[in-house]
Amino acid sequence: MSDFEGVLSLLNRFSSRYLTLPMVALVSAVIIFGAVFFSFIFFFVTLFSRGLFGMPLCFSSGCVDFWIKENSAVFSVLSAAGAVVTGLVTIGGILIALKSYQSSVKASAITNHLSHLSLFISYVSSEIKRRSRIADSEVESLRWYNLVYAKSISGVLTVSNEYAEFVTRLNCQIERSNSLYASAEGVGYRYKEHQTAMIVIFSDIGIYLERLPRIDFNEVESQVLDLVQTINLSFCRDGKVSKISERNYH
Repeated sequence: MSDFEGVLSLLNRFSSRYLTLPMVALVSAVIIFGAVFFSFIFFFVTLFSRGLFGMPLCFSSGCVDFWIKENSAVFSVLSAAGAVVTGLVTIGGILIALKSYQSSVKASAITNHLSHLSLFISYVSSEIKRRSRIADSEVESLRWYNLVYAKSISGVLTVSNEYAEFVTRLNCQIERSNSLYASAEGVGYRYKEHQTAMIVIFSDIGIYLERLPRIDFNEVESQVLDLVQTINLSFCRDGKVSKISERNYH
């Protein structure tokens, strides 16, 4: 998380707890009531202590200036209260607007997430239909998507490191089997061990393969690898994901 995101998060938590509309209204009302209350006290104290109540009624500019000067404490209290309330309302408005903006961004991120997820699932399904040895029931597209885009719900459509590591592990197993198959005329290659390893690896992205005879499994594996490579070329083109290695074993 960046410093800016951290500040936004702190402000959001603060506004959610302390600067709700009812809280801002309540605090403003208390300040205004308090200011008016003390202003009346100052006014009457000044009125009686200075003997102003006995003065004749006067509306000349000189009289007005005299009354303003004598009651300067009253105006200072009202002015200070007005400044505090104005500042409070301004800050509250800014933080409430920020909260509204964050809610809008979050809603937009969820909408984009659902749209992208739907596109991904539809594309995977259409590619499965093109391959006779793979069934829709064997592929959990949602699990695959969640591994590729681990932060999609937050609006981040960057391929995850976990998915890049999955492709790396897949390539390592292919290259290991290629190496064993090429050594000593394939004596080191164990088909059942390879099949078990591939079944485990593919299950990490929601592709569940059954144990099959060697020829049948090779055909299924070939189509699954081609499916993964096709999805990677279509959805993972940021350079983080390696190309699927070629198979040399049979």
